[in-house]
Amino acid sequence: MKANNIIKIALPLMAGALLTVACDDEPAVGTPLNPTAEENYGAKVYVYQSGVKANTAETTVIQTPVNVILPEDTFEVFVRLTAPVQEDVSVSLSPDETATAAYGNDATALPASAIDVINPTVVIKAGEKQSSQPVRITLKDDDAYKTINGTGVAVLKLSTDSKAVAMAQQYNYYDVLVSKVVTNLKSQSKNDLAKLTQIDVNKYKVSIDDEETFDLSDSNTDTYSFYYAPYEIVMQFDNPQTISGLSYQFGYSRYYAPSVVEILTSDDGETWTSQTDGEVSDEYGASRVTDVVPWVFYSAVKCKYVKLRCVQCPYGVWYGDDYNTPIVSEVRLYE
Repeated sequence: MKANNIIKIALPLMAGALLTVACDDEPAVGTPLNPTAEENYGAKVYVYQSGVKANTAETTVIQTPVNVILPEDTFEVFVRLTAPVQEDVSVSLSPDETATAAYGNDATALPASAIDVINPTVVIKAGEKQSSQPVRITLKDDDAYKTINGTGVAVLKLSTDSKAVAMAQQYNYYDVLVSKVVTNLKSQSKNDLAKLTQIDVNKYKVSIDDEETFDLSDSNTDTYSFYYAPYEIVMQFDNPQTISGLSYQFGYSRYYAPSVVEILTSDDGETWTSQTDGEVSDEYGASRVTDVVPWVFYSAVKCKYVKLRCVQCPYGVWYGDDYNTPIVSEVRLYE
């Protein structure tokens, strides 16, 4: 009988010993048996700018036949804390090529060399919840912009060495999205055109369908040419000439003024490069035959031939192909 009692007492003691061992050997937080991270309720550093796309800046580069023109945009980003702390917190926002490569959405990943972070490190003063100065970001000249197909992206990530704060799991990034327009058309500004020098009309021959015409270079808006669109007016130099812009005047009626055109250049009259990235609409909207419609390039182009394709006029839009005969009375080239 005594032996039986001893056994019954020993078993609970052994079980207690096993439980004690289990508690002492509990796996550390983050291991497969205990994967949930401990919650940090202290101050966290983050960046947040609202908008259609949070923490996202969008801009556009222009690729001309000569070079890539970057915008003058500078993006300002303030870094924030969820709660103030009793010491200065230094925080950096820098391009992260790994995060950029993982962005997805068929975007072209831009290297860190394509982004200029003017002041990557800012300070959140003790007792404050926002950096005293913003991080300032702009684009930097880089061949990577030539490879953009659709949209380019650079992701910037937050970092800090401060022990007083933690990094937010969300809103610890800033995206720069870059779209690209391939064109050499800068503007239809008369002010831009006034900065150029008109080329003497005697230096080039004007022809339509390989037939030379003087109606478009005689300084007389009562003489003009019109054909069923699309048709082409070609200006030919004896030797290559630097071209920075073009202008024309319509004839007869503004409703026959060219409303959609394309401007192309060529070295040999066979292979052509569009300076307008295809057909473009006239935004100037001349109302009188004396009005000069300007077309100014970003980059000067050296060529022997310039072509003005007349594609559409208002009457053609309203009444169909039988009335689609854009009328041009004068055409001029500029360097």
